[in-house]
Amino acid sequence: MATDFPASPSNGDTHAGFTYNSTTGAWESSAAGGGSGSGVTSHANLAAFPASPSEGNLAYAEDTDALYLRKASTWERVYTGVDEILSFDNDPPASIQLNAGSNSTVNLPATDPEGFPVTYSHDTNPSNQASATITNSGSTYTISPTTTAGNFTLRFKATDGLHSISKTSTVSLSLAFDLDYLVVAGGGGGGGNRGGGGGAGGLLSGTTTGLASGVVLGIVVGLGGTAGTGWGGGNGGRGGNSSVTQTTGTGFTTVESTGGGGGANNGDDPWNSATYNGGSGGGASKMSSTTNTAGGKGIYPGSAFVDAPRQGYDGGARSGIGGAGGGGAGGVGGTSGSGAGGVGVESSITGTATYYAGGGGGGEYQSSNPGGAGGNGGGGAGGDGTGTVGTDGLGGGGGGGGDGNGTAGGVGGTGVVILRTTRTASSTTGSPTVTQDGSYNVYKFTADGTITF
Repeated sequence: MATDFPASPSNGDTHAGFTYNSTTGAWESSAAGGGSGSGVTSHANLAAFPASPSEGNLAYAEDTDALYLRKASTWERVYTGVDEILSFDNDPPASIQLNAGSNSTVNLPATDPEGFPVTYSHDTNPSNQASATITNSGSTYTISPTTTAGNFTLRFKATDGLHSISKTSTVSLSLAFDLDYLVVAGGGGGGGNRGGGGGAGGLLSGTTTGLASGVVLGIVVGLGGTAGTGWGGGNGGRGGNSSVTQTTGTGFTTVESTGGGGGANNGDDPWNSATYNGGSGGGASKMSSTTNTAGGKGIYPGSAFVDAPRQGYDGGARSGIGGAGGGGAGGVGGTSGSGAGGVGVESSITGTATYYAGGGGGGEYQSSNPGGAGGNGGGGAGGDGTGTVGTDGLGGGGGGGGDGNGTAGGVGGTGVVILRTTRTASSTTGSPTVTQDGSYNVYKFTADGTITF
């Protein structure tokens, strides 16, 4: 509080423990007028001031170069002008979203220009809120969620003994949470000997809302399909399925994607085997140009294989000699000689835009028809010799093998399961890669495992 001296004093006037001396033109300390006070004493700092002063005592602090008056139970700086009061150095977050099992901290220091020590405290509205416990060590506040969902206002407070200030945040605890998922199955293997490209692993993505705390999810990551080898019986194998299944708790419905269909072998009648159908179908292959041969079927509404939400597209058909491209999650496999693999689907679930589940390219038919390109999303290229493998962790189909009796296709790429949520997992198995994308935690599984929230 400021002490304002009279503007036109006369010699001998007193005010707040001071007497006006007209000879010097200054207010000088006096024992009179200050209640039980006495003259000015000088000290190194505020901490060195008298422990039991009387009201009206005056003291000078050398570190702040300021004079202080004892009034009631506090020391007040004596000067003309605006009183200096403490203030917070920064603002707290406007809102604080708590996650079950994870504490939040807020550091909110305050500065007193007059040098007085600052004491910190807090309260809440409503005062009986049960969603969190709050403690503070000096200016650092720790907010620990309980198991009771709710919202409340948290007020951060500071005082120097005379002035008090406060700022507020809205705190929320929701025990239900949302989960984004991307489930990609293993890609199909490429067929041998002018073989069709392997179909990409089936791809499913979406969001599950309102999951309950304590849910445990089992993760299965599909392996890539085997490669076809040579003439006769050399069709590529179907990739393994990938899935997310709730093992404990409530709120999650199983998501399972189907492995990609294997590419056909030039020496086979491919449609005697269900191997060629899958999440995306394997590419066809032919010995002659007498008839048209359809590619393997993918999973989509109206598919002859499985009528369900789309996972991928059909493999390419062939009306001439050579291998067609395997289907991708985003497009049909190429139908020309040595057809390209079908394109995959782009996802930014990790925070980085990435293509997944591209089909494998068809194998070479003579030098004039080199192996087809793999589909964007990990599809392996068709080979002039051995087909290129599909990319692991993307679910790409393997490329078909080139022209030659013993030429093998490429193995399909392994699948992947990616989960994204604002909730922090309490435990995992299977060694997922854990990254952050803004407020999201991203869990990437390339092998079987579990995750507990």
